[in-house]
Order: sequence, then structure tokens, then C-alpha cells
Amino acid sequence: MGVEDQAFDWSQGTVFPDVFALPSIGSDGTVQGTPTTHGVVAITQTCDAARSEYLQVCRIERGLSRAEADNAAKGKITRFVPLPNLGDNAFADLSTIATVSREWLTDKRFVRGVTKTVEQRQLRQGIGRRFSRVPLPDEVTEWLRPFQEKAKRQAGHPRRELHWAFGRIQQIRIASSSGWAGPTYSLAITFIMNDEVLPQFTGEDMPDCPETLRRWIVGKTLTQLESRLRELSDEEGRPLQGERLTDKIHRYYLWAALGETLLGLCRNPGGGTQHILDAECHFASADEFTLRDLWDSEQLDLDHLSDASPQCT
Repeated sequence: MGVEDQAFDWSQGTVFPDVFALPSIGSDGTVQGTPTTHGVVAITQTCDAARSEYLQVCRIERGLSRAEADNAAKGKITRFVPLPNLGDNAFADLSTIATVSREWLTDKRFVRGVTKTVEQRQLRQGIGRRFSRVPLPDEVTEWLRPFQEKAKRQAGHPRRELHWAFGRIQQIRIASSSGWAGPTYSLAITFIMNDEVLPQFTGEDMPDCPETLRRWIVGKTLTQLESRLRELSDEEGRPLQGERLTDKIHRYYLWAALGETLLGLCRNPGGGTQHILDAECHFASADEFTLRDLWDSEQLDLDHLSDASPQCT
């Protein structure tokens, strides 16, 4: 197979298992070989991989602990992106990348690291996320820290509070109506929910929060709010069969209360509060969140607001 024929079979996620080193520049300025024991994977966009003279590839990691692999598979470690076709513990390591000649790769054996559409999408998004996370201002990062710590400490553990609630959230977006130049910020944080989780009132006037529920919410903990939501929802957070309008209204305002309580962790004195003029909390379904909303906001990556530890970069 010629160079061109071989290249047309390549795509983002193509694995070259017989490439055992990549060039890198060491601390003394010399070019040296970085071992790639399990081969490399192409991270170049698919069309470019088939046509460009050079490809970007990164090493493959297979030595993560079970806990690290689980977190990486869930997108919690941006350094690693899953390669499911190679097994549960195979990841593209985006910390070690090199540019190599396409011609040099043509005599190398290759296999697919991803095959399904959802796997290909996850790989694209993982690569993009690694290099395009918004650098939030330090004042905003510090203000969000209590929220971040609560989410990281609780949401990833099935027996802890908020694990169920965070499992119903697709994405968290953050925007500042005053921009990111500072020194003060007006924030809007939007929780984009899984399908059918957030009650919809299409064609109906948005009902007011019932007074009895309003009084009940006052002073309730996150655990209590989540527990009540679970009572009114199925395990996936969707409405129970035959849901009454009263329960639908309650679910809506309980989600709102949960979000406000989370942001309330950040509104305590100190922690950069003087830089945050105000902060609003919103909930939306993926259908409701518009393209304009997307353009005007950034994905809030709670796992990477602070310096990460070496195994979680």
C-alpha cells in the first residue's frame, strides 16, 4: 500500500502500536526519545490525518490505577482521553505530543482506538477540552472554590450527598455579563440538565413557588433538598408516572433551591466576594440552551479550577 493509500485509512484515534519512542527536547536542549511503551495515537483531526504531510500523535497510557481510570473515563482528568477499542485501561496521554512525518508512519501497523460515533465524539471533545479550557480570573476561581470543593468531594461518591443530583446534570456553564477583564464580575451559572429532568411548563404560565414549599425550603441542607427531589423523581431524575402538577412545580423549585444553596457556599464573606457583584443560578434543558447562550458562556470545569496534582493534569 502506498503512502497516499495508507494515509486515507487513518483518522483521529488511529493507533500505531509499534512506535516505541517520540522525540522531545530535554532540559539541556537536546533532542531525546520519550518512551511510548504501548504505542502512540493520532490526535490530528481526521481530514488532516488523511492529507497532511505531518501528524500530531501522543503516547498511550495503560498504567492508571482503577480509580484513576474510572475518573479519566468520566472526563475528570483532562490529560487522559479514553481509547475504548483498546480496552478499559487505554488512554491517549495528551501530556506527551509530537509531530511526526506521515511518510515515516506508512510502514507501521495501525489499529483503531475508537470505532463508535460516540467514542469518536468523546475523543474530539476530550482533545479540545484539554487545550481550550477557559482561564477564569483568579478572583472568580477563588470565589467558586467552596462550590468546587463540595462538588469534587461529594459528587463522585455514590454514597455521598449530591452524587445523584450531579449525575442528572450534563454540563455547567458560566458567563459574566460584565466580561472577564475585571476587576468585578456579574456571573450567571447555568446547569444544563439531562433530558426530561427539568420540569417544562410550555404553554403554561410559570407558576409561583407554593408558599408551603417556600417555607419548607428555608434552611434545608443540600442532602434534604436532594432527598426530596429523589422522592418526586425516578432514578434518572425524570418525572414519576402520572405526575401531578403540584409535584411538577415542586420539582422545579427544588432544583432551583439546590442550585441557589450550592452558590450560597460561595457567597460567604471573604473568598473574593468583593470582586463578584452578583451571581445568578439558572437551570435549562439542552433544548432550551441556545446557540447564543453557548457563545456567551464557557463550560465550567470544576475539576480544573486549581493547579492539578501530577496524576490529574
